[in-house]
Amino acid sequence: MGANALLMLLLAQSLDLLTFGLLVTVISGQLLLSRVLLLGVEVGIIRLHTVPEMSHRIGALQRAGLAVIRWTSSGSILLMLAAVWITHSFDIASWPMWAVSSVVVGAVGVALVDYCYSAYLAHLRYRAGSIMHGVVALLRLAVTALFALLVPQHPELAFLGYAGSSLIAGLAQTPMLMRGDGGKPDSALVRYLLRYSLWQGGTNVTVVLSLYQGTFLLDWLGQRVATGAFGLALTLSMGFFAIHLAFLEYLQPRAARLEGLDALPSFLIRTSGAALALSLGCVPVAMVIGSVIIDLLRPELRGIAPVFYCLSASMLLLLWQTPLMVVCQYLLRPHLVTVNQVLRVLCVAGLALPLAPARGAVGMAIAQLAGTTLAAIVLGVQVILAVRAAGKAETCPPRR
Repeated sequence: MGANALLMLLLAQSLDLLTFGLLVTVISGQLLLSRVLLLGVEVGIIRLHTVPEMSHRIGALQRAGLAVIRWTSSGSILLMLAAVWITHSFDIASWPMWAVSSVVVGAVGVALVDYCYSAYLAHLRYRAGSIMHGVVALLRLAVTALFALLVPQHPELAFLGYAGSSLIAGLAQTPMLMRGDGGKPDSALVRYLLRYSLWQGGTNVTVVLSLYQGTFLLDWLGQRVATGAFGLALTLSMGFFAIHLAFLEYLQPRAARLEGLDALPSFLIRTSGAALALSLGCVPVAMVIGSVIIDLLRPELRGIAPVFYCLSASMLLLLWQTPLMVVCQYLLRPHLVTVNQVLRVLCVAGLALPLAPARGAVGMAIAQLAGTTLAAIVLGVQVILAVRAAGKAETCPPRR
């Protein structure tokens, strides 16, 4: 996340604000489409890795997820080609072809990178996964910065370099998933993986949409300069989201190994205490970024401090939700997280539509914080009811 933040700061300083606003929207589109391509299989292999009947079929399970990504990626490429042909044939294109292409190419690359990362996590290989992600981020930083600085008159090269570096990194790692028992995954195994993963896939799509919908809404409202300002503040606050992700990725495989419902209370107490410590530790970091780093930006970007503070607060709220999301996965009720994330998207959008047109990036950030707060309260209630229902089902004898 540090490498990504550094890259965005460099691009914000070197590109004009309209082009930077388009770049922010394109990157948001890459991340959103990558969640669609994955369909949740990256989380599915982590949870199903511990299911007894899968203990001797881990290699086949990983290849089943890779097959899903291959199918969805092929479909997205065909749709992109059709969309480009239609829009240019009827002269209705609002984005240049290289921008659309970078969305799809980058999305395929991000999907492959994240899937390989989840394979590391499934085996509790946290360090190896972290090193791999760091290398990818540094590669993306080097390639994109090189194009942006050496050929600033061709910003499309920076767009394609950002997307292409992700694709190369993803393709380079996929041979790792082909190890183990040979043969192609059968259709039954693919269906088994998708049955569990689709709810998580919906959750992943709505999580990314809830994070980046501000860029889409501001771009849709024709406020591309505000889109760039919002996107830069969002990038600076994404370090806190990275902590939420790392916390989530640390807890998921460990929660999958809990021995029963009796272990849930102590698990929630420990993890909630850790969430509190993490969030308190992040507050001074946010103050330093808001008061020092933002002052180093060019004058027209220094007004993003209020946007940054609102977005950072919404990210820290996600830390409090992390143990609750993991409990939903443990109870095999991933749809609760999906429903809650959809609620978050609706709350943020509903608040943004009256605020963003008049107040731009600041209004969008306020909507993000308020919508996240409402969704967090609802998720807490959902988990309490789900744990009680699971406890009753465990203690009540089955009917004859």
